[in-house]
Amino acid sequence: MLSCKFKFLVPVLFLLTSQTFANFLGSECLNASYKSTVSHKGQPFGMTKNILSLEKNGCVVIVKKEKLKFMKQKWIIDVCRSPIHIKEGDGAIEVYKRNKIVCREGDTKIDFCKSYHELLSILQDDGLIFAQGEKEDLQSDHGKVYCSYLLIKGYLQQGKVFSRYAPSTNIPDLEKSPDEKGSY
Repeated sequence: MLSCKFKFLVPVLFLLTSQTFANFLGSECLNASYKSTVSHKGQPFGMTKNILSLEKNGCVVIVKKEKLKFMKQKWIIDVCRSPIHIKEGDGAIEVYKRNKIVCREGDTKIDFCKSYHELLSILQDDGLIFAQGEKEDLQSDHGKVYCSYLLIKGYLQQGKVFSRYAPSTNIPDLEKSPDEKGSY
C-alpha cells in the first residue's frame, strides 16, 4: 500500500521540480510585459544609491539608470523594429543606427558602439549582478533583467530583428544547451 503512494508521488514531484527549474522560452521573453527596479549602494563609501529601472512592453525595452539623483540616463530599444537602432536620452533623444557594423570590445569611436557598450555594461554591472532571484525565472528581477539583456544583445550586437508573430522566437543564447551557454 505504501509503495503505491510513492509510485504516484514520484512522477508528480518530478513534474513540479522540472517546471520550477525550466528556462523561459524565447517567445515568453519577447511577449512579456513587466517593470523591474534593481538598486544597490554605490561610491563613494556606499553613501549613494545606483538605481536601474527596466520597463518592457512587448518589443519595447526602456532602460533607465540613476546615479547620485541627478545623473540620469535612458535608452529605448524596440527589438522588433528595423533599422536596428538605439534611442538614447531623456528629453532630447539621440538616435544611433547600427548600419551593419559589429561593435568590438572597447570600440568607442562609433556613437552606436559607445552607447551599446555603455548600456550592456549597465545591464550587467547594475542589473545581472545585483538583481534578486534566478535568471531562469521570468517572474524574478534577475529573470527580467536577463530576458532584457538577451533581447538587447541579440538585437543590437547580432542584428536580429525579432517578431512577436513568428511561429517561434529564437533568442540567441537562450536556446543554446547549458554546455554552449557558458556565462554571461
